[in-house]
Amino acid sequence: MTAYDRDELGGACVFPRVREKEAEIATLREDQMAWLRSRTGPSTTNVAESWPTLEVEQRRAIVETVIEAVVLRRPIPGGKKSIFNPDRLEVVWK
Repeated sequence: MTAYDRDELGGACVFPRVREKEAEIATLREDQMAWLRSRTGPSTTNVAESWPTLEVEQRRAIVETVIEAVVLRRPIPGGKKSIFNPDRLEVVWK
């Protein structure tokens, strides 16, 4: 990108390489997550049964396989902002 910024290379040369590198990064991240899941997941298929004995990293790996994100919605106008309200949470499932 430095060569592009200095007008030494044109966009036609730089941006296809950027897309290639972004795709490579995405593939490497997927491979990394698959490797982590294979090393940290439970050895049993009954997750509910094994949950109490799992380490935090193992639990996190399981949650990451089923949840994309957790969205915290805005507080209700006039409500108490310092009190936890689980109704404000929205789970985005994979």
